[in-house]
Formats: sequence, C-alpha cells, structure tokens
Amino acid sequence: MLMAVSAMFACTGGGSTSPSTAPKSFCAPPSSTLPATTLTFDDLVFTPNATNNPSVNNVPNGYGGLNWTSFQFFHPVSCAVAPSQSGCPANFGLQNGLISPPNDVFSVGGAGNISSSTPFDVVSGYFTGVWRDGVQVTVTGVNGPANTTCTVTFSVNTTGPTFEVLNVNDVTTVTLSGSGGTLAPNVLPVDNNPDFVLDNLTIR
Repeated sequence: MLMAVSAMFACTGGGSTSPSTAPKSFCAPPSSTLPATTLTFDDLVFTPNATNNPSVNNVPNGYGGLNWTSFQFFHPVSCAVAPSQSGCPANFGLQNGLISPPNDVFSVGGAGNISSSTPFDVVSGYFTGVWRDGVQVTVTGVNGPANTTCTVTFSVNTTGPTFEVLNVNDVTTVTLSGSGGTLAPNVLPVDNNPDFVLDNLTIR
C-alpha cells in the first residue's frame, strides 16, 4: 500500500544563496495526499481517420488530468492473430509491452512529455523498447514554480516490460526520452527510433 506524504517541501541549493536560473537537482517527496491512480489507457477509444494509421491515435490532452505531447496509443495485435505483420514471429515491443489489454502507449520519435499546471507525482510504470534492446529511458521531472528538477534513467528491451518505481514527485512537466540501444533480432527496422512503450502509469 502506497502511503501519502504531506505536500510541503523546500529545496536548498547546497549552501549557496545566490540565485540561479538553472533548475536545482532535487527529487521531492510525494506532493499530494491524494490516492494514487493507475492510467491503463484501455478506456481510450480510437477515432476513425484521426491519423494516417487507423490503429494509432494521439493520447488526448486531459487524459488522467494531464496534457500529453508526442504520445500515441496503440491496440496491439499478437503474431498469433496476424502472423504476417512486421516483427513476427518475434513480436516487437508494441505487443510485448502490453500489460492490460487492449491499449498501450508509445513515444513518437523516442520522446514525449506530460504536464499539468498543478504539481503531480509520477509514481511508477511499465516500460518496453519498441524496436531496440538496451534503450536508455530518461525521465526528467521539472517543477517550474519551484525551479527544481528530478531525473531517473533505466534500460529497457523489446522482449517484455520492465516495471520501474520512479517517484518523480512534485513536478509540473515530465519529459520521457529514449536513447541508444541496438535493433532487436528479427525485428524489421520499420522506424528504428529509440521509442519505448508505456503502460499502466501510476500517478498521484
């Protein structure tokens, strides 16, 4: 059971009192006493012709109370259902990263961000590489009014999801970006960006 902690925190600048425009590195305790909510993305409904690809739509602003940039949701189809699709017989991360059906979310071009005018916490999530193994995912949270930042980095593969406890707390913007990695065996280079799948993101 996750326990909520009071939202009043301060960040000190390591003994220096001079002002700085660069955000201070500081991973805050949880910012809210509200219970955590897990965003499964499974209640998102596809809008026909919303994009060139009918199986992909943008995550709409307002979902989970957040604004979303460069994240799309996808309805994965397994190789058992569509054996001729790209990446079969070894499924790539869009299929392998699914935690709760029918939808998961992936980054567009290897990076995206979520934001809110009200500070929020990113507690945890499940991450999977789409095309590449060994993708480094960096999660950077910034609290604009407090001028603080928190960064977490970890590695993911295409073969299955990695559960990450993030605790990127008391932030107003979170940027998630992938880098590096190598094309996974038997995965066709449809895009070959350091994209990653995100599912069951828990926020507070």
